[in-house]
Amino acid sequence: MDEQTLWAIHIAGSDDIVPAPSKDSAEREAAILNRYFASMSRRENAPTLRAAVVEWPYAALDHTKLLGRDWDKEGNRK
Repeated sequence: MDEQTLWAIHIAGSDDIVPAPSKDSAEREAAILNRYFASMSRRENAPTLRAAVVEWPYAALDHTKLLGRDWDKEGNRK
């Protein structure tokens, strides 16, 4: 993993992958999401949600496009 590594948050349970501007931002957001998921009441047969930091598995151009939609220039979620 180098400075060229693109980061994301994988939300297991819903299988969403959200790009993140940096590993630090991804770790911060994943921790926030996991606290929220832990506080939710679960319905029977509902999936367990868990956020984890992963390397972006798709094209770099897609990462760049999606970052502008979800994050501000300081690395905070919109």
